[in-house]
Amino acid sequence: TAFTYQGQLRDAGQPANGSYDLRAILYTADVGGSQVGPIVTQPAVSVANGVCTTDLDFGPGAFNGDPRLLELAVRRTGAAGFTLKASNRVCQAISCAS
Repeated sequence: TAFTYQGQLRDAGQPANGSYDLRAILYTADVGGSQVGPIVTQPAVSVANGVCTTDLDFGPGAFNGDPRLLELAVRRTGAAGFTLKASNRVCQAISCAS
C-alpha cells in the first residue's frame, strides 16, 4: 500500500538542501474529516535543490476509491516541532498494472 511521494521544499524562500524530517497525515475530508491510517513520519529525508522523494504507507484500505486529503509538515532533521507545508492536498489512488 506504499506509494512514492515527490515534492518541492523551500527554506527561507530558496530551494532546500540537506536532511529533513517529513510528517504526513491522510484525511477523509478537508473540513471535519477523519484521519485515515497512522501518522507517517519519515526521518532524515534527503533534499537536493528543493526536491525530496520518500515512500509513504498509510496501511491497507487507506485508499478505497474515496478522495483523500494529504497534510504534510516538515522540519530540519533533529529540530523541534514541524511546520505545516501542505494542508489537505487531494490525493487519490490510481490503478496501475504490475
